[in-house]
Amino acid sequence: GDCVADSMEEEIKTDVIIVGAGPTGLVLAIELARRGVDFIVFDKLPDRTRESRALGVMPRTLEIYEDLGIVKQALSNGVEMLGERLFVDGTVAVDWNFSEVDSFYCKPLLLHQGVTEKLLCEKLAAILGPDRMNYALQRPVEVTSLKVGHTFAEGVHVCACSLSDPEESNANAEGQHSEDTGSVDNVTPRTSEAETTSSMTYGWTTSGDTGQQGPRTHRIRGKQFNVHARYVVGCDGARSFVRKSLGIPFEGFTIPSEFIVADVVMTWGVPPDRNKFNLLTAPNRMVECCPLPSGPSLLEPPPRLPDGGATHRRQGGGAARQYGSSSSNRWRLTTIRRIAEDRPEAMLECREARPPPSKKELQAMTAKLVAGTIIDHVIWSSSFSINCRSAAFMKRGNAFLAGDAAHIFPPLFHQGHNTGIGDAYNLGWKLAHVLQDGANPALLESYEQERKPVGDAVVRFTSFGYQEIIEAKGYIAWSMKNILPLFFNNKAFNSALTNRISQCHIKYPVDSGAVGKVFVSDSALPGERAPDATVAIISSEPSTVGNFIRLHEVYVGSGHVLLFVLRIPLSSEGPSGSSWFNLCSSQSQTAERNIIGKELEQIVEFASRVRSRIEKTKVVLLFTVGLASIVPPNAQFSGLSFLIANFKERMSKNFPNQAPEETCVAWDVEGEVTRRYRLHLHPFTKHKCAAFFLIRDDKHIRNHGYCGDTYAEATCIDSLSLYHP
Repeated sequence: GDCVADSMEEEIKTDVIIVGAGPTGLVLAIELARRGVDFIVFDKLPDRTRESRALGVMPRTLEIYEDLGIVKQALSNGVEMLGERLFVDGTVAVDWNFSEVDSFYCKPLLLHQGVTEKLLCEKLAAILGPDRMNYALQRPVEVTSLKVGHTFAEGVHVCACSLSDPEESNANAEGQHSEDTGSVDNVTPRTSEAETTSSMTYGWTTSGDTGQQGPRTHRIRGKQFNVHARYVVGCDGARSFVRKSLGIPFEGFTIPSEFIVADVVMTWGVPPDRNKFNLLTAPNRMVECCPLPSGPSLLEPPPRLPDGGATHRRQGGGAARQYGSSSSNRWRLTTIRRIAEDRPEAMLECREARPPPSKKELQAMTAKLVAGTIIDHVIWSSSFSINCRSAAFMKRGNAFLAGDAAHIFPPLFHQGHNTGIGDAYNLGWKLAHVLQDGANPALLESYEQERKPVGDAVVRFTSFGYQEIIEAKGYIAWSMKNILPLFFNNKAFNSALTNRISQCHIKYPVDSGAVGKVFVSDSALPGERAPDATVAIISSEPSTVGNFIRLHEVYVGSGHVLLFVLRIPLSSEGPSGSSWFNLCSSQSQTAERNIIGKELEQIVEFASRVRSRIEKTKVVLLFTVGLASIVPPNAQFSGLSFLIANFKERMSKNFPNQAPEETCVAWDVEGEVTRRYRLHLHPFTKHKCAAFFLIRDDKHIRNHGYCGDTYAEATCIDSLSLYHP
């Protein structure tokens, strides 16, 4: 049952095997690397993607990039998109401007997948160092067999082989998934010598005529890897070897049309709004197009955004932020070509693949919809089958599926690339807690419970009526002209749809095991993404100027965050009639200060209990009056200075090994925290003076409640037994 090789073998032991080095696999690798987890990545391709492929980057993904430390580079290479236009029979039917979502990165970004992968590879190399990077990312390597256990001790065993022949490497890499196309590459299949002489393993199967269960033998010419690990993650695209090895059904259907995708230099009559996606339809014809960012070659380092550059949120309307630039004649084109309706599913396995059209054919196809089109040059092109499919399971034993290996769908609203990155961001920290911190492996069950509903929902959302839309026949065309504008002109519909495609709306279920119970029904709820807000950091050193920062910047890092929001009384609320400003500035002892001091004692005690379960927890104490307010001076010996010093002293006494930056004190300068976390705090009201939010590594709320609510606090602590049994 072992792999047989014609050349040298290498035995490897690691924690996690990642199959596939697209954006999903690379994000997962970064998440593991920055938490100190050992891993190895295998990818069939000899190098990263150089084509544009996946272009749309949604606001939630930009927030993830901020946490990973690559958002400035992404913004400097991308173009902000303001909306989408629908043309029916040559006339605009819908001119949709995206609403602003509740995110600092309020609009989607147009960014080459080649640039995305370059930035992710650079970040991974910066964490690992060049020597470790060369070992951790193995190309071109094909996984040939997979044995998966069901307990932590059993782990997984993978055999892989180096595709040392470049021609063999390219042949085996054909059909590699293109994340965010929502589909599967269709190319002319090429057969290599290795393919004609080898038998591929799809998990535990009957080997030959022996009837014995075990991995089949794969004969190869290159280097052989025998890898033992705790877990394996399939990020290997729509034709996922890992998924097939596990015997997981890929449920759904294939639309009897294929996409033709091309990056071109062209001249045509489409209005040159460079910051909108465009969908052009006519009966039985469709072209989707958007501008391509121009700039340096993908082989060159991207220009860096200076500190303090274009990361300030654009408020309201106005021109788009042009982080990169758009050439006047470089476009991404997507059109359709019919395939045989009796066997469309054959396209999923590339059994009836056809090569993409020539420049002449592509021009003819486009000119049928936009007369006078002249294509000067085809930069890159491919053809894709259009699939609406979801894996029946995203976890089986010690194996996981992520990205296109778990779900593929039409490229409506550019969801695929972003959904895969969300999968990796959800899974990485959980693997790290189990492997590095001794958390219960049951924590990993929450991955499928949280991410499969997300993937299934995107499949339904992007697939509903898609075939009818791209064909635009009869009443569908009439409806697109006359009915759709009514919806898109509705502010509530626009806001809801924009929020949905941004992926900031995603909420994980309470029963997932990694999300706690609801104790404050009208506040930000467990499972929701933690909202962002502007705050001022208050140092324990005397200062009169606040260091303004966003909460998501405070949250950056590989660990949980415990946020306490403490309500300071207004002048009309306190027993002594003192204003919050005088309270914080005064050097005298007041009734308000004594009450707040007692509340802080309870906060310190609860924070200590949380840190005893999850040591890597950043504690953030935030003062608020519930309204926009001036940051009070932190003068030496003032009330505020005393409170901060006392709080930090207690925290450092309880956790002497904790770094000072792991405890942060801030002021809610705009009242945004109160609004966005939907808090209704009342000073001097028992159990409603302060609230807590335990925020996971992926910046979703795990637990919440009022400080002093012993049941809410005890439930939170008990639920953390998964992390520290």
